[in-house]
Amino acid sequence: MKKPSSSLYCLMVLLILSITACSYLPEAVVSIDGVQIQETPNYISLYPTNVTLSKTGVLFYPGGLVDPHAYRNTFQDLVLDGYPIIIVKTSANLAILNGNKAAACKNVFPSVEQWILSGHSLGGAVACIDINNNPSEYVGLVLMASYPSKSASLSDWNGAVLSLFGEHDGLATPKTIQENEYLLPSGNIIERLVDMPLNSTRGQTIYHQIDGGNHAQFGSYGKQDKDGIARISSKEQQEEVLEYIRAFLNANNW
Repeated sequence: MKKPSSSLYCLMVLLILSITACSYLPEAVVSIDGVQIQETPNYISLYPTNVTLSKTGVLFYPGGLVDPHAYRNTFQDLVLDGYPIIIVKTSANLAILNGNKAAACKNVFPSVEQWILSGHSLGGAVACIDINNNPSEYVGLVLMASYPSKSASLSDWNGAVLSLFGEHDGLATPKTIQENEYLLPSGNIIERLVDMPLNSTRGQTIYHQIDGGNHAQFGSYGKQDKDGIARISSKEQQEEVLEYIRAFLNANNW
């Protein structure tokens, strides 16, 4: 495994020194019919019980210092479409301390044939490191308010990338996302679902700004320090996230 960039190490150290292992606890999670939840020390798995299991699964790294349970609300409805989801638990709630742990969780669903890696904020940066180290392990990448470090550039990767970011994100700002586009496969911004390509997006990055969205509302854990003020609700932001992930999956026939 390549050593993470110095900027990621600095971020990790600052987070550990300034805040305890878990500063952002999950808000109430509403369980829904059709989703079976299994929890171990290493992951939380969400499994569809009323529909056929998809051959494509999603592995997800939480944001830095965010309790992994905070993303159950974000992903539960996607499970109802048949996609198994594995939310990875990491040491001290910092994905940077457990690079490539997502790959070790794949055997939870042995019938899944291909995997999409995803992550929020720091978790997304670690997902990029994992793919940079093992580019053939994943067919797709979904980033939420995140981008690769320079040492983990994916500009030449042939996988499909979806990058979602919030208009009022105070941490991974739209400007920062734009400034780091060169680290991902070339692509374009889409403003509406109907603009999603109808065919494979392999070797491309699809960007979508969630108008009114911020950083913390990609999960359900309340306000985050230094974040912008959202102009839409957490539920509205997460519904838009799911709409675009579904369209991305459909475009690639997953």
